[in-house]
Amino acid sequence: MEKLIKIKVTSARGHDEFEFQVNDAIEFIREQCQGTGKVLYMGGLMKSPGEVQVSDLLGAEDITITNGLKGGIY
Repeated sequence: MEKLIKIKVTSARGHDEFEFQVNDAIEFIREQCQGTGKVLYMGGLMKSPGEVQVSDLLGAEDITITNGLKGGIY
């Protein structure tokens, strides 16, 4: 049995959690992040969605997709 990958997606409403097979998780991450301004964190570190590999997902303790932070100098 293949390991399910749990992904948390945060929004202004809170968060939703999804579980996927590994290859479906990679596709979901790329779809969620492509052109949306959302950011991927794996194990607390920012990761480029286009560079996610199967081994990254299998080794990650926490996978979160969140809105990008906007900042500036006041």
